[in-house]
Amino acid sequence: EAAGAWRGRIAEHMAAAGGPLPRIAAHWQAAGHWALAGRAYSDAAAEIRRQMRQLEEVALLSQAVECHAAALDADSEVEAWKDLYLAQWRRKNRAGIREAVMHLQALQSTSPRARMWALACAGQLGLDERQDDASLSLVTQAREQAQALGEAEVVVWTSSIEAHSHALRNRPLQALEGGRCCMALADGLPHSVFSLGAVFNVGSALELS
Repeated sequence: EAAGAWRGRIAEHMAAAGGPLPRIAAHWQAAGHWALAGRAYSDAAAEIRRQMRQLEEVALLSQAVECHAAALDADSEVEAWKDLYLAQWRRKNRAGIREAVMHLQALQSTSPRARMWALACAGQLGLDERQDDASLSLVTQAREQAQALGEAEVVVWTSSIEAHSHALRNRPLQALEGGRCCMALADGLPHSVFSLGAVFNVGSALELS
């Protein structure tokens, strides 16, 4: 208990001094301050992501999901698993992608946003592996959920996945229509992993069509 309190004081001092986030997170974790540790690990992962240090990002997010789970913060845990899914997707780590999808599906009943991410990620993985109607339906449901939540970037991203799937499955009219709608929706959105991913998906769809 005394050691935990000491580690907590170290974390407070380092945070006030603008110390490195991974070390601050580790001290909060050792002190048993799970919410603070999870937030610090997630912030550290975002910082590392901007530097394209993928292995370190995955390691930090893996710690983040554990801390958010220990803090019983389902919303933050979902966000961390979503980020971990995307990080593993960029690394093409199939086992890591599947693990993230499994956890997102387990958390999908905790909130509408959690359901949106579970549907989107499971659908994208399914289309990448099988290109089946069931997986396309999951992506469509994710898009509809994103529309209901006002998540414009996710609407664009999932729409682009739908368009790309139609193109791969020799449905040129649906692919072209989906691509045009997606690009219209994307106009004015800030550049992000979702908007940039949408541009790639739509470009591929239009080329295939």
